[in-house]
Amino acid sequence: MRIGTWILALGSAASLYAAGVAEGDQFWKKGDFKSAARCYTEAYYSAATPRERIAGGLKWVVALRKLGNYEMAANLSRDISKSAEALPKEKLQALQLNIDINKNYLNNIYDYNRAAQAIFSLRKDATAQQLKLAKEIGEDFKRRKNTLELTPAEKKAVAPLKAQIRPTHPRLFFNDETLPLVIKHNQRPDIRAYYEKNVKPLADNAPNDPKLWNGEKGQARSPKGGYHEVERPSFYGTQAGACALVYLIDGDKAYLEKAIRLLEVSAQALDECYKVGVLPGGEYYCRTYLYALGAWDWLYNDMTPEQRQRIGKEFLKFAARVEKEGECFRGFWSNPETGGYYNIRMVKWYAALTFAKENLDETAVDKLLFEGYRDHEIVLKARDITTGDDGGIVSTANNYLMATYLWTTYNYLASWDSAMGKNRANDVKHLRYFPQWCVWSLINGTERQWQRNDKTITSLLYDFGNGDTENTTKEAVQADLYLYEILHFFPGDTQLQKMVFGCITKDPLDPPRWPNLQYRPLTPVIRYNLPELPEKFGRPEYSLKDHARYFENLGIVFMRSGSTPTDTYASFVTGKINANHRHMDANSFSIYKHDFLALDTGTRIGVQNKDYEQLNAYYAQTVAHNAMLIHMPGEPLTEYWWKPRNPKPYESHGGQNRSFGDRTLAYETNGDFTYVAGDAGPVYSKEKCKLAMRQFVFVYPDIFVIADRVISTKPEYRKEWLLHSQNEPEMLDDATFRFDDGGGRLFCKTLLPAAFRRTVVGGDGKEFFASGENWPLPPKAQHLMKTKNYLGRYRVEISPAEEHTSDYFLHVIQVGADSMPKMVDAALVETKDSFGTEFVTDQGKWQITF
Repeated sequence: MRIGTWILALGSAASLYAAGVAEGDQFWKKGDFKSAARCYTEAYYSAATPRERIAGGLKWVVALRKLGNYEMAANLSRDISKSAEALPKEKLQALQLNIDINKNYLNNIYDYNRAAQAIFSLRKDATAQQLKLAKEIGEDFKRRKNTLELTPAEKKAVAPLKAQIRPTHPRLFFNDETLPLVIKHNQRPDIRAYYEKNVKPLADNAPNDPKLWNGEKGQARSPKGGYHEVERPSFYGTQAGACALVYLIDGDKAYLEKAIRLLEVSAQALDECYKVGVLPGGEYYCRTYLYALGAWDWLYNDMTPEQRQRIGKEFLKFAARVEKEGECFRGFWSNPETGGYYNIRMVKWYAALTFAKENLDETAVDKLLFEGYRDHEIVLKARDITTGDDGGIVSTANNYLMATYLWTTYNYLASWDSAMGKNRANDVKHLRYFPQWCVWSLINGTERQWQRNDKTITSLLYDFGNGDTENTTKEAVQADLYLYEILHFFPGDTQLQKMVFGCITKDPLDPPRWPNLQYRPLTPVIRYNLPELPEKFGRPEYSLKDHARYFENLGIVFMRSGSTPTDTYASFVTGKINANHRHMDANSFSIYKHDFLALDTGTRIGVQNKDYEQLNAYYAQTVAHNAMLIHMPGEPLTEYWWKPRNPKPYESHGGQNRSFGDRTLAYETNGDFTYVAGDAGPVYSKEKCKLAMRQFVFVYPDIFVIADRVISTKPEYRKEWLLHSQNEPEMLDDATFRFDDGGGRLFCKTLLPAAFRRTVVGGDGKEFFASGENWPLPPKAQHLMKTKNYLGRYRVEISPAEEHTSDYFLHVIQVGADSMPKMVDAALVETKDSFGTEFVTDQGKWQITF
């Protein structure tokens, strides 16, 4: 077969820019906004002049807004408005876009006010309409910042919403009608066991005489940005919630009295938290505040009116302060569509639901309800846009998707059901499609055992580890628990239940799973619609008609020869449109056969301790992935996430300079092979790269053919093809090497370049070597080097022996059991206008040419 014939126009930067804009405009007219955005991205980065870059950037902003990628659109419009090369007219256009995005999509009053003030600074070039807009925005900011009053239009909008809130308590996550179901749910043996081992100890171990100050520390926002450590008051929200539930479930009034004492002190703590600018409990996700609201609501009928008023007013006041003066928590003031939305803005909605119709401060309640509703609906809309008809949410990092990111959706939907009597789950596309993401992104792999917290963990499902995961054992540790929780929202849906249970390999409430609920320990006992678990958990049974699925909005293809532990699994990164926890890894691939063979390497462990060097200088960079390097001396390293503590300048190790914007050229899957092609050229510096195209063919069940065409701007910019392994590779001949791990074996043969250099990098002290030095694991992760892991230890580099601007690479990889004696005899096939390979398998003779 002949696959992947592409005609690529490689002209000047000016022609690339013009072609990108023209192509983008055509896609825009057809309503293909995703393709249009890709074209405008390429135009922006290939622009030869500031004029082109700014014009292309403005088109790109509009496309990003259409795709629901609001934060990136806001940041880009802000950057254009500050550009020294931008004309006043262009700056004003960018500021108008920035105001629109921050006001109507991100609901970010601070940033839209800054844009309005910038318009005033350009008043001599601004139109009367622009100055009017800036004035209106400034007045709106002052109103929202300094008062809790709604406009007449806002009052009209919030009234029907408030009318739906039930007048009685409880109403947060369950109500007086569903409380009996919660009690019955906790009579189930598995739920009761969890309750006895987790919820009751939380209540029992809470202090009987809680103190406000106990020497605890927390991060506060510094006036000029950054953070500093301060003493913070003790906040007992989670313990109060646990005591409240124990009282309701078991009827012991001692827990009622204890819960009220904990709430009393927590109410005092909120005022002190606000003064020093720390989050309640020092907890980034604000779940302990949410559980405190739950405790107040759940115990409403057992508190005196005076207790309700005194405690409730403090909790409502804190939420109202966050709403109108939230910049003191600026570092935690996340935009709602960008990630998990588990930060301080999240509390507005739940405070409004809890205290509505209680005459504590109905003006504040109305404001919080209006703003909280807007924010959460933005979250749902943005996630549904990203999900498309595939699945996922806003990233490929499953440690976020399968845990913290789902919290927002789960809690918001549960609160609608309990407070307003509406089950909205069927209208939320990303929730229903999420199990489909799990089916494809998780590997049904070889059974392995790990030691964790002095317990032996058995793993059956694995994660490719794409993006900001810890990337150590690659165990899909969160999948069972959070998939199971989905079923609470779809009671009686047997088809969805079958899919979810098909992804669960062990009891999600098994004791080793409990540490994963550290932020949400009360959740299993209040999700009263969870169905009974099967008596036995076995291997997933996927009914897949295809061998691959392209998650186009997340930019990744998953492939598999089948769904058993002995099958071959692979992933290919292509077509990323957002940067959420994504690395500089376009066109990279991973392969699993009996174990992880071709793997992503490095880890983000240690970030919480400000150990950023491994993450910034290695893990997020292209060198850590099975991708292509183009070395340009003196190229600065692209910063990622946080700035490293090391003050010296970092130099790029030949990698890409951004984590999104690459282009998918082709995708096809059938009963014989899966083929995907990606152009990563747009995400390398245009100063060094004209083309970086990879064509990736998976011939079932175990052969991969990888063709790369790379054109650099100068012949001396060395190109390197990378393949990472955990164990040391063995060189079999001048063109072939192999390595083993965990019962699996990988062979790799280089067919092109005709003359090449092969180098092995790694081993003790060079596991994470890049930019002239090794980037060791931070102290928190050092112990992992002594155990089985997938952090990577070696990589093979293939470089052309001679310098050219244009180079072709062709590799054949075969995987199998570690008893496989040799790989197929893959021969090079070349004509005047093609190159490729041929080989014979049990299925017959194959010829693949490009």
